[in-house]
Amino acid sequence: GEYKDEAGRPDGGGMGVEATVTIKNLTIWTTEEQLHDEFKSFGEIDHAIVVRGNHQVSHRYGYIKFRSEESARSAILAKDGHEFQGQMLAVTLATHKDKTII
Repeated sequence: GEYKDEAGRPDGGGMGVEATVTIKNLTIWTTEEQLHDEFKSFGEIDHAIVVRGNHQVSHRYGYIKFRSEESARSAILAKDGHEFQGQMLAVTLATHKDKTII
């Protein structure tokens, strides 16, 4: 059968949206490493992604997949509307349509 997590929800292949945040309004120079460093204080991070297009040019948004939903929610509360690298961030929970990227 289908694997379910502790709460009985289907496991999305390990890519639970509940623990993933979307970070918008990055600079074009922001790297995955910088994102990871900025958000690691909220909990263990599985991975950080900056979405890029042609020629590796940043689309100025990214995702961080935390190990826990609590970490994701803490990051949103602390970072949404706050400045990072001179930009005002928009930090929200990722939606199901984002799962194709993460």
